[in-house]
Amino acid sequence: MTEDLEIRSYLGVPILLHDGKMFGTLCVLRKEKSSFTSDEINTIQNMAMFLGYLIDLEYVTIHDSLTSSYNLNFTTKYFDDYIKGKICKWAMIFIDLDNFQYVNDTLGHKMGDILLQKVSERMVTELEGDIVSARLGGDDFVLLLSGENDKTKVESFLEAILELFSKPFQVEGRDVSITPTMGVSLYPQDGLDAETLLKHADMALQEAKKSGQNHYSFFNQKLNEHISKKVQLTNDLPKALSNRELVLHYQPQFNMEKKMTGIEALLRWNHPELGMISPLDFIPIAEETGAIVEIGKWVMETACQNVKELHQHGQSDIKVAVNLSVKQFQQKKIADEILTILEKVKLHPCYLELEITENMAITNMKRTTFSLEQIKALGVRIAIDDFGTGYSSLSYLKRFPLDVLKLDRSFIHDITVDQKQFAIVKAVIDMAHALELKVVAEGIEEESQFHLLKQMGCDEVQGYLLGKPTPFIRLLK
Repeated sequence: MTEDLEIRSYLGVPILLHDGKMFGTLCVLRKEKSSFTSDEINTIQNMAMFLGYLIDLEYVTIHDSLTSSYNLNFTTKYFDDYIKGKICKWAMIFIDLDNFQYVNDTLGHKMGDILLQKVSERMVTELEGDIVSARLGGDDFVLLLSGENDKTKVESFLEAILELFSKPFQVEGRDVSITPTMGVSLYPQDGLDAETLLKHADMALQEAKKSGQNHYSFFNQKLNEHISKKVQLTNDLPKALSNRELVLHYQPQFNMEKKMTGIEALLRWNHPELGMISPLDFIPIAEETGAIVEIGKWVMETACQNVKELHQHGQSDIKVAVNLSVKQFQQKKIADEILTILEKVKLHPCYLELEITENMAITNMKRTTFSLEQIKALGVRIAIDDFGTGYSSLSYLKRFPLDVLKLDRSFIHDITVDQKQFAIVKAVIDMAHALELKVVAEGIEEESQFHLLKQMGCDEVQGYLLGKPTPFIRLLK
């Protein structure tokens, strides 16, 4: 070949990668027969080194250093440069390993890294189909399945992945089991570029996690609308308090003579664009972001001010019930904060009732007991809310310094037609009275329910039968 090209001399220098492996050879050819000078040899060797560096850099740019599989950069480039417009259908599968942090915590990070390598290797070698595997970081992987966007066929592939993970992984001589949770987006119906499809697959993954582990979920437009609304609420919530968009409504509570004895403060968000928003939609966001602490403080202070105003208008025996959030209750100085509000408003503590849920109460029994005793020492009443929907352990009713047990509406619904339900409610009321607790039944909507509860000895009720949640101004009237 060199003769055909009239090559009379050449120099070959190996192109070496960072690990010492030879990628190829950089050849310099000459038509004249002459030796290469030392300067020329140094220059060519430097060029070979530089080529090796560029090749290494390209590899690092598109590969994951731990598993040697592709990374996010390659995933987006592969789709946008090669698949888009050429392969008309494919699926993006976002995979998260369940409880991987537990592996790191118990076996160590080295074992965790080896497990990630084993997972990547098994997916590449044992899964059938035209796939590209990539690690996004941590315990997150993405599989690109080309040629398929039929949901039924993709589901078959997902079941194959679940089957793949059903066998333990050998890690340093130990069997380590781990399962995947997956979210799936399909091209072109769920997005036309890698960024959108990856975002939608992640949304589907988060939805799948709600159903438990070792599970998968497909993206759908309704999910997108839900996430978009959540993002908007998350962005707008920090301004809601300062913009005076949060409002309190109050639902009256009555004794069995149908005399109003108290009110429960219920938070609402009057959003300037979306209108009145249910607390079910924004309270979880406030909990996640930590905004609930400031909001909860405002709710308590406003509720105390409002009940104080009722007293000044002649309704001197009315108390107000306020729900405590998890983060509020977990504050070390929650009792001090309550006392500060009561002193600021000049409200006697006996007119404030704080409600906690069963699940909040049993999270840390020792800490709960300490916090409740501090609050109780102020003279504030304490209620256990939604009794029967959470842990429902009778032991904490005796252990905690409680004043009120609030029966959840789910207990009340069928008491007029279900004898067993009637017996359960009667037993709970008798038990609460034996523990010197007052009982408030929620969700009373029918006169027949009221009369049965009165026969059972229930102390107070609230519900649409006697009073719906209403703005404070109407209570004054």
